[in-house]
Amino acid sequence: MAAVIAPDQLEFVDCAASGFNDDDARAAGLSTRTLQQALHARDADGRWLRGADAVAAMYRLAGLPRLAALFDSPRLRWFSAPGYWLFVRSRGFLKATGLASLYLVGIERLLRRHSNQADRNDRDQAAT
Repeated sequence: MAAVIAPDQLEFVDCAASGFNDDDARAAGLSTRTLQQALHARDADGRWLRGADAVAAMYRLAGLPRLAALFDSPRLRWFSAPGYWLFVRSRGFLKATGLASLYLVGIERLLRRHSNQADRNDRDQAAT
């Protein structure tokens, strides 16, 4: 995902790394433990997003608006928000069984497909 999103739009930071220190997070009342319990993101306005909101922002920036809509849509929110928390609580199991890798492969395929479509659109525009 980090390969598709420009660093000035979203910076991926491992809060489990030794020596992790984020004064902005601490000032917002977010401890390292809290950050480790769910995906967090800070938007361009400095607001902190958590869980499904952070996932939606990440997919939107990656150019996957339909996937972002699964987490954004009020109609689907009843499913996506609890689904995200189930995913978070099952990370160990998903990693151990290889299902996490399967998810990542699916996301990579979506990103490649989106990138290929964008390239085709650029070529078509250049040809006209």
